[in-house]
Amino acid sequence: MQIAKAAFLVAAEDHADRPGGPSKFRKVICQFSARRARLRRDRTIGALPLLRPFGVATLEESPLAKVLVLYYSSYGHIEKMAEAVAAGAREAGATVDIKRVPETIPEEVARAARVKLDQAAPIASINDLAQYDAIVIGTGTRYGRVSGQMANFLDQAGKLWLAGALVGKVGAAFTCSAAQHGGQETTLLSLITNMLHFGMTIVGLDYGFKGQMGDDEIRGGSPYGATTLAGPTGQRQPTENDLAGARYLGARVARTAALLFPDSK
Repeated sequence: MQIAKAAFLVAAEDHADRPGGPSKFRKVICQFSARRARLRRDRTIGALPLLRPFGVATLEESPLAKVLVLYYSSYGHIEKMAEAVAAGAREAGATVDIKRVPETIPEEVARAARVKLDQAAPIASINDLAQYDAIVIGTGTRYGRVSGQMANFLDQAGKLWLAGALVGKVGAAFTCSAAQHGGQETTLLSLITNMLHFGMTIVGLDYGFKGQMGDDEIRGGSPYGATTLAGPTGQRQPTENDLAGARYLGARVARTAALLFPDSK
């Protein structure tokens, strides 16, 4: 760029010294400025699929990526977040499946604890993971770590890991805790650690989502993934802001997967 500027100055001085120089000088300036504007425009357009905010892309703009939203939800909070992640991914042009991991608590114990057993999403099998371009994993916190149900499911991925079946796929995470400081980020990082071992490319909830900023209300969201809070008795439901973060994350994952897997069918 410095060489280009120097060449421009030499050319400008040369034109200024000639008959009709000032008008030619202005023409050189206009040509140089137009060229720089085109370069900036081309660079910006090339980055748009990753940088533009949620909701801008249309189905016609990007190839279809196949996204799995995989979750475990005891009381429905993560289930709602999973639906929002899926909605964002679909809005960005992906084909999306929502699946949940099997419950490991005995049914009578789960019912006594009022666990939500009537969830619409089908049960996933571990081999399902290899069929997608991107996998977004969500679970509630358990003392700052992944729930036993999700850990049990992911622990079955040894053959997929050994075969490298998940290498290069896009991954992201979301979670829920009872309190603001209930271990959301450590849970997200625990999920991300699993995905990094699988060889996946991680997408976070970047600060393009402004809803995670501010102190005017209790807000979910972290650079590591989308989050919400349930309250000590589960009475708090995901707010529209929390759900917007989940949709933003889903859209980012879909657009990233579309770039990495342009020939996905």
